[in-house]
Amino acid sequence: MHNQGHFDGVTGRRSAGGRSKPAVTSVLLLILGAAIAWCVERGAEPGSSSDAPVERNATGEQQSSGERKTTGERQSASERPTSRVRQVADERQTVGVRQAADERQASRVDFKKFSDGQWVTGVGTVKRVLDDDTIPPRHQRFILEDEFGNTVLVAHNIDQAERVQGLKKGDEVAFHGEYRTNDSGGVIHWTHPDSSRRRQGGWLRKK
Repeated sequence: MHNQGHFDGVTGRRSAGGRSKPAVTSVLLLILGAAIAWCVERGAEPGSSSDAPVERNATGEQQSSGERKTTGERQSASERPTSRVRQVADERQTVGVRQAADERQASRVDFKKFSDGQWVTGVGTVKRVLDDDTIPPRHQRFILEDEFGNTVLVAHNIDQAERVQGLKKGDEVAFHGEYRTNDSGGVIHWTHPDSSRRRQGGWLRKK
């Protein structure tokens, strides 16, 4: 029988018989090339591990651990302002509830019973409206009189709170603030919310 030998597809030569070494090398190169192409298509180099967990974002794209960390930090930063706004709103609501309760309890009191540094709540009649103190912080000033004829100066910070509009002699004013003694009968100040929230703050209301 005539030996046809083996035809080498790479060299175009026919061997005398059996498998040639060039043919085996060609097959191995083809297999290696296919493996490299498969790895590149998967986005990994040969020998790299593909066991790491892969997360996908809302659009279905893969996210690396660094991207996930950045996304988490960005979400946390965006949530902080929202949390702060909610906290301020809750604090204002609490102050509003307390102020409403204080206003209901406000009544005519004897100014002589106030002591230095005491937070006082009451109602008085405007005896005299004074000029504003324009040296910062600016204050609206007026004299209140109790039913016993005792008077007290009210110094209302209008850089921290709104002015009591249309105030005139004979108006009744409810107040909550800190009383300080002086030679002229005393002064009530801090009749405004404390923006730093270090103190309870006060208020004024024309009745």
